[in-house]
Amino acid sequence: MQKIELNALRTIALFLVLSQITGCASFPRNQLPIAAKVQPAAADENKPAVSYSFSSGVDLFGKQDHNENVRSILEREFIDVLNESRCFASVSPNGPGDIYIQVELINSGNPAAMIPAIITGASLYTIPSWATDKYNVTAKIRVTGQKEHTYTFADSMTTAQWLPLVVVAPFKNMVNVSKDVRKNIWQTMILNMQKDAIFKEALAEINRKQTLADNSLKQETQTSSEADTFARLKALKELKDSGLLTGEEYETRRKDLLGKL
Repeated sequence: MQKIELNALRTIALFLVLSQITGCASFPRNQLPIAAKVQPAAADENKPAVSYSFSSGVDLFGKQDHNENVRSILEREFIDVLNESRCFASVSPNGPGDIYIQVELINSGNPAAMIPAIITGASLYTIPSWATDKYNVTAKIRVTGQKEHTYTFADSMTTAQWLPLVVVAPFKNMVNVSKDVRKNIWQTMILNMQKDAIFKEALAEINRKQTLADNSLKQETQTSSEADTFARLKALKELKDSGLLTGEEYETRRKDLLGKL
């Protein structure tokens, strides 16, 4: 009797241990090539400010938005990659910017994959199963006065569940792998922006606006100066007419003022 109880306890203990060992590991599919290092703008070079809108959702039994907590985590990843690129003067949501980026991220998969996953769990991970998470991104990017650029990116990762994978599971954590896949998408987006001269378009627009502003200020200054000169000429004429200035003094000062126009 004691032997049966001991064996039962050992079985329960083994079950509890195995239940904590998932043997779950994720692997990027690399459908999207690993992005080359983004070349940041030179330290003395102007950088465009970027504003953005970010939405995300999941498509399993039908497309629906992520809850705000998940969406904000994914948005934070997006912002971090933009800031780390050192290609932008600032990154802000739905604010004024030289470049506007509208991003939608959809995570999808096959709901039927849950069935073999349940079987794997019931077998204590001795029967393998796997599932694929897909990430589809649409990014619409525009610079004021320029055509809109639309990019679509797709990549995925496969998560396998099998007891022998317990040895690689710590290095192939699903959370970290999925984050790396998404980071590669954002880096690829920036590289495409550089390749398609979007940064040059933005800087050209910045320079155009600055030139207009400088010319406007110059015109205002010139107009103000001319108005001041005419007012002083009028005052000189009044001084001459009242006899406070001689004709010679008046002509000398009038010529000086006219020379400043």
